[in-house]
This record gives sequence, C-alpha cells and structure tokens, in this order.
Amino acid sequence: MTFGVVIFSLTLTSTISHAQTFTTIRSFGILTNVTGASPRATLIQGTDTFLYGTTYLGEGSILGTVFKMQPSGAGFRAIKLFTNSLQGIYPNAGLAISSNVLYGTTLQGGSSDLGTVFKLSTDGTGFVVLKHFTGTNGAAPHGGVTVSGSQLYGTTRDGGSYGNGTVFKLNTDGSGYTVLKSFNKWTEGALPYASLIISNGVLYGTTSLGASGGGTIFKMNTDGTGYTILKSFPYSGGSQTKLSLSDGVLYGTTIADETSDSGSVFKLNPDGTGYIVLKSFVDILDGSTPLGDLLISGNVLYGTTYIGGSFGRGTMFKIDTDGSNYIVLRNFSGVDGSSRAGLVLAAGKLYGVTEDGGISGVGTLFQVSTNGTTYSVVKNFGFSDGIVPQTGVALVNGVLYGVASSGGDTNAGTIFKLKTDGTDYATLKHFDSFNATSPSGCPIYYSSNVLIGTTFFGGPSNNGTLFQINTDGTDFTVLRNFDWSGGVSPNSDLTLSNNELYGTTWSSFGPGRGAVFKANPDGTGYTVLHNFTGGDGAYPSTRLAVSGNVLYGTTDNGGDSDRGVVFKVNTDGTGFNVLHSFNVIDGAAPSGSLALANDVLYGTTLWGGASNFGTIFRLKTDGTQFLVMKNFTGTDGANPESVLASVDDLLYGTTATGGTSNYGTVFQMNTNGSGYTILKNFIGTDGSRPRGALTLSSGVLYGTTDSGGTLDNGTVYKIDLTAPPRLTIQQVGNSVILNWSNPASLLQASPDLAGPFTTIPNVTSPYTNVVAGGQRFFRLIGN
Repeated sequence: MTFGVVIFSLTLTSTISHAQTFTTIRSFGILTNVTGASPRATLIQGTDTFLYGTTYLGEGSILGTVFKMQPSGAGFRAIKLFTNSLQGIYPNAGLAISSNVLYGTTLQGGSSDLGTVFKLSTDGTGFVVLKHFTGTNGAAPHGGVTVSGSQLYGTTRDGGSYGNGTVFKLNTDGSGYTVLKSFNKWTEGALPYASLIISNGVLYGTTSLGASGGGTIFKMNTDGTGYTILKSFPYSGGSQTKLSLSDGVLYGTTIADETSDSGSVFKLNPDGTGYIVLKSFVDILDGSTPLGDLLISGNVLYGTTYIGGSFGRGTMFKIDTDGSNYIVLRNFSGVDGSSRAGLVLAAGKLYGVTEDGGISGVGTLFQVSTNGTTYSVVKNFGFSDGIVPQTGVALVNGVLYGVASSGGDTNAGTIFKLKTDGTDYATLKHFDSFNATSPSGCPIYYSSNVLIGTTFFGGPSNNGTLFQINTDGTDFTVLRNFDWSGGVSPNSDLTLSNNELYGTTWSSFGPGRGAVFKANPDGTGYTVLHNFTGGDGAYPSTRLAVSGNVLYGTTDNGGDSDRGVVFKVNTDGTGFNVLHSFNVIDGAAPSGSLALANDVLYGTTLWGGASNFGTIFRLKTDGTQFLVMKNFTGTDGANPESVLASVDDLLYGTTATGGTSNYGTVFQMNTNGSGYTILKNFIGTDGSRPRGALTLSSGVLYGTTDSGGTLDNGTVYKIDLTAPPRLTIQQVGNSVILNWSNPASLLQASPDLAGPFTTIPNVTSPYTNVVAGGQRFFRLIGN
C-alpha cells in the first residue's frame, strides 16, 4: 500500500499526496459455528463434565479440530483448529486427559509430515507439540496416547527400525522420548492401529499384522522389557481397537478371526489364557466390522460396528460380559451416519460420534439411552457460514453482498452480506447439492431489494442455475436451469442493461466452447447470442461490458493462437467480431473483466507478456490501436484477473499473485499507462489471491481474496483512498525529516513522480534526507 508521496527539490518545496488505509473487514472461517468434520474417535469426559473430542477434517484450511461440549449440547466450541501443518494435521484418534490438560496425536503434519503428539489446556490455551515423528522413531500414530502420571505411552502404525510401527513413551513435558518397541511383522506383530492401556506397570495393545498373517494381542512392561504375544490371529484377522480391562479380564473386538470374517467381540485373561469369543458377527443384521473401542459399564459391554445392520451403515450394540443378551441398540441409517468410534457414558446416557451423516453429511454427535429407546443428535458437524469468496462484493445502500464458493450447510457455498465496517455478517442463503451449487458470480442488485446471480453447478442436470433472492434472504427462486441447448455452467458476473441480463457460460452445445446469452430478469426470454467455436474464442469467464447496444468481452482461450480473444457482439446477437487475438507476447488468457471508458477498452491477461506474468492492455472498441500498457514482472504483481472501470482517468485492479510476499496486490494506474502504483501488497494474514472484481464507492475500494486471512479461507477488505497520509515531513535547516508510524513499511524513492521507485535499504522512522542535487520523490509502501 502506498501511504504518501513527498516531493523534494533544491528549494525545499514539498507536497504530500493522498494515502490509503487498508482494512480487512472480514476473515472467513472464524465464526463460532466452525465445528470441524468427520469425527472418528471416542469422546472423553473431563471432571468439568464437558465432553472432549477430535474431528479428522474441517473446511478450507482447517485439517482437523479439538472440540468441547456439554452433554446437553450447550457450549460447543472448537478449542483448536489444525491449520498449520508444522503443528500436525488430521487428528485421527481420541484424547487423553489429566487434570485440565488434553493430550492427543495427529496422523500427519509436523516437521517431517509423519505426525505429532500434542497437548493443550481444556480452555484451548497452551497448545504445544510434544513430539515430531521422523520415521526412525515412529510415524503415523493412528491411535492416541495413554497418560500415566507424568508419562505418555502410545503407538505408531509405521516407522521404527523395521518400518512396521513402534510402541513409545515420553514425558508430559515432551522430554524423554523413547522407543520401547520396534515391530517386526514376521515374528512379533506389526502395524499397531490402536491406543494402549496400562495396568500395574504393564502395557497391553494390539497389532493388525503378525506372524500368522493376522494381528496380535501383546503385553510389555513400561520399560520396554517382557514383550509377549498373548494371542495371534489367522490371516486377515486381528484387532484395530483399544483393549478394555475390567475385573482382571481383557475385552476387545476383531475385524475378523477364526469364527467370522465380519469380526467378533472377545475376552482374554492378561496372561494370554482363556480366549473366548463372546459375539461372532455372522449375521449381517447384527452388524459387521467393529472399529470402535468397547465401553464397559458393570457387566455390560457397549460398542459399535462400522457396517452391517438394517441399513448397511453399522450398528450400536450391547452385550453382557459373559456373552449373553446381545442387543442392537441402534441401526445407523446413513442420515445419522456410521460410526468407527466407541461410546462414552455420561449423565446416565451413551454418547458417541458418527463420521458422516447429519445435516452437512460430515458427522454428528449423538446421545442414546442405555436401552436404546431414545436417540437424538446433539450436534451436527458441518461447515461455517461460507469460505473462499472469489467474486468480489456488490455495494447496495451501504451493505456489501457477495458469495462464498464453499462452506455453508452442505459445503456448496453461500450468499452473505455485511456492513462496510465488517459488522452484522449474515448468511442469506446456504446453497445445496441439488437445486443450486457453487455460486459463480457476484450477485447484482436488480430492483425492489432483489439480487440476481448464477451458480456453476446445480439444477436437474447439474449444469448451473440463474437465481434471484431478496436482500433479506427470503424468496430464493431458481429462474433458469441451464442446459446444453442454451449453454451450461455460467461462471461470470452478470451485466444488467436496459432491463436485460447478459452473461456467459463456460460450455455450450456443439463445439462446447461457451456462449454469450441474454435473459429477462425473471428468467424468461433466454436467448443465446453467440456460441463460440474455438477460432472465434473459447471459454468466456468474465463479466461483459456494454455500451449502447454493443457487448464487449473476453475468452480465456481460442483465437488465432488459442491464447484468448477480445470480442464484441450486438445485444441482439448480430455483428459478432473478434477485436484482438492474443499471442503470448502481448498476453495470454484475458481473465479479467474489461473496463470501458469512452471508446477505449482496458483489460488484463493472466499470463504472457515480457515476463509471462501477465499484462495490462488497451484497445479501441473497433479493435484498432492495441497497446500493452504494463508487463508484470512478479515483484510488482503477477497474474492479474480483474480491472475496475476507469475513474478520473485511473484504473484499479488486482493481481492474484506477486508483490512483496507473492500473495497478490491491489494496484492503480493512469489510463495513459503512467503512474503504476501498488496500493496493497498482501502478506497472507490479511488476505491472499485477490481475484474478484473491485467495487469503488465514495473513495473506498472493496474487494475479496479467496484465501488468506485468519484461517486462510479468504477475506473481504477495503482500501480508503481518502485517508490522511501516514508519511509526514518536517523541514529542519537544509534537511527534511520523514516520519511514519508502521515499522514494517518500506520507504521508496525515485527521481521522477512516474517512477520507477526503489526501496531505500535499512531505513527507519524518522529518516533524515539532506537536500542535495536534483529532486527526489518519496513514497511509503506497506501495511
């Protein structure tokens, strides 16, 4: 961002131009309803009565969460979002708790991307990675850790001396990591999936492979000695769940054993004797493939199966510890998901999670009575109120309206609104996977508080829709379902002129290279004005500009060199003409919408030009006087995708990448090609990849980034072009002192106002400039 320009001459005259204030007014994905997705692990309950658990996935940049919730469903909060791979990603297992500290593992991430062990407080503070797995010391911990005093014990499925997994211990402060056992699959078992249990200084666990081809049950001392195989299963058999211990007897499940290929519930003495199958899943209606840990309450075992049952999506069951009284408590239907997690008993009820199903199809947290008579979903896991805004925002009566391409109840995108100061964010529409999916253009304001827009997918044939919705979110109506006869997959902002809508589709009937269409605002009168065939352009993706009865636009591909074209066509479909075919040297893929001022068109290309980072170009509306005004170099921006119509002989636009941090820029430029200035260098935390069109109102630019921000899920931002300068000057004798407030800003100088400006190295505020020689122009670049 440029904060000010100061002109110095030998006579010490000086002026300061206007500056800009950049503000991120919305960071997507930070709402309290961010829950995570696909919970896989058994819940635990703390002494504070809260239930704690993990989700394996999230949305956008969120690759797993730790959450807490009261059994009643109140107080749900994601207390940790895994968005930084170095901290670990994909928490697959459940948590261990000691006092007010939670301990867990991630399947991937960390310094070697082989998983981590972490801890955090139950209030979400104090997150620390205790161990980064490197391979030789273990890799991919599918199970969680067991806490005993000041030590943690766990397993990794991979890594170790033989690459077949380990048993490890470490202190709760992260010190003292020790591999107690490296598995060799042919002699001692291999690939342990589950957590360990500990009793009287002895660890008990399972492996999924072993000497007999199947898995094993083993025990060992906590110092690594005394490793003993208690049970070897035949080929394809074995256990992937944590054992349970009650009254000196071990209980567990298998995915297959001697009695059934669908798994079993068993018990075993800690010395390896007395192996008994309590339940063999031979009847598919009873369930199949138990992958959840068993819960023991008195003389009753509770568990889940991942598949089988009446709907084929698994069951919840109970059985007495002597093998009698097997009862299916719940047949999971798909709507309520399927479960690979075990159950926890809290306040007299059973609680568990499903990894799919529910409103968003990505899991639920449920409660059920111990006799199975009452079942209810306490929490639906899902998606936030929208992420990844790609199309810019529309300003109507002081309110910004836009669309997010992902997120919402079914991760199909949303329409949102918010005030220009970032407050009062509201979701007007959650798109679904059937009627309308993936909004593709910023909605435009029609009249009587009606917004009109398009979706790329959805409708009976999943070819996209034209829709309208009131600005208060009511009366959503699909006006048109796109089909091959009239073009499919609309993917650009609409243009409204003389009470007619104009737009483009990405594909179309015949050559399938896209189309230009018009329609009445109510969806009637739909007409294809032009079908692209390739030589005349292909795959239009930008908003059309209109002047009188002529439309102007671009295509990403096609033309003489298949690098895109600028075209015009009359609003009645006649007079189609290619105004310019790009050839890489002058640009390629004109993906930004055209700006029209008088009889001159201005636009950008995504690629091509002198450095292949894209260009800014202009040409007359008759196709003559084509000129490349700017070749992007990367440091001054790269891959521009939007241009705003000229205002007071200025163009405003964005580059999706490039700039000082390679996260994109906002720029301005005179329409004569001079005065190129970067208004904003994005740094990631304030946004990344600004791609949507800019909106200018009362000296303020509004736009969106499709990534970056607090959780890397995109932002809405504004740049106040009328803000007071942040670069000030003071004359002292024959010197001038420059002052600025932000230490991260860069001071640049140039002998000419039009540039080029270069950064003055190693300067801080205040900076003293001794006037000597010719004039110099100064500007401040930064946040």
